[in-house]
Amino acid sequence: MRSLITILFFSALHLSAQSGEILKDLGDGWYEVMGTSSLENQTLEQARRKAEDIACREAIEHFSGVQVSSSSSYVLGESERMDVDKYSQIINSVSAGSILEKMPISQKLVDGSFDIEVKIKVKVGQQKGKADPKFKLKSSLDREYYKHGEEMTISVTPSMDCYLNILNFSSNDSVYILFPNTLLKNNFIRSGETFLLPSEENRERGIRFRVGLLPGKDEDLEMIKILATKENIPFTALSSISTIGTYESTATDIIGWIMDIPRDKMTESTLQYWIYK
Repeated sequence: MRSLITILFFSALHLSAQSGEILKDLGDGWYEVMGTSSLENQTLEQARRKAEDIACREAIEHFSGVQVSSSSSYVLGESERMDVDKYSQIINSVSAGSILEKMPISQKLVDGSFDIEVKIKVKVGQQKGKADPKFKLKSSLDREYYKHGEEMTISVTPSMDCYLNILNFSSNDSVYILFPNTLLKNNFIRSGETFLLPSEENRERGIRFRVGLLPGKDEDLEMIKILATKENIPFTALSSISTIGTYESTATDIIGWIMDIPRDKMTESTLQYWIYK
């Protein structure tokens, strides 16, 4: 299989051009922030998104007082049309903080340099409490790469009795709640029990999860987010139901739901997978 992944690293010369700055503290978690990124080895759109990510990270660090490690190197397909930087706020733990709302203000090329400067207005939120170190998940997919139309199986083993929520973050910004769903409503899992979605029994009933590319794409990267809670906390923002009984929501609504759960009441796991033709 051809390699799908290229990671772009920036030299120290160009790292100096990447910076963030708090322009105004607007109160109630709102900030006006600026991010700057070099156009070296990036398209204008990639550099703009990178500058936004830097600005968002600056706001989170200012809000929480905690330095946020960057996992936002661009991971591109060979077509160089696909990046996963948009997942960085979801992949990282939201305990330090998360961007709840974001509004663009301006963007411009910096005179006398090869940089782009972006100004945005963001609202930052934060989960309360500290994580329970005894509450953990072991999770895996049956593979990392899938051809369009192939079936996926997800395996999860919790360290405590819990309620499982399994989400699929699509590259079109939709979030599909794979479990629980209208066909599999009971999401209580015992400590140490390995849960398969779908199980062999489910498959015999016709419950299967097939991955698929969005129209016009030859390859893509999507993400499975597994959330386990000590108490049953149903989703409050669901927009539609698919033909296989799964619910649909938005990344913004899902992050808002997560932010309301105390850290000691939940644990999480993230799995990424590639889809290709």
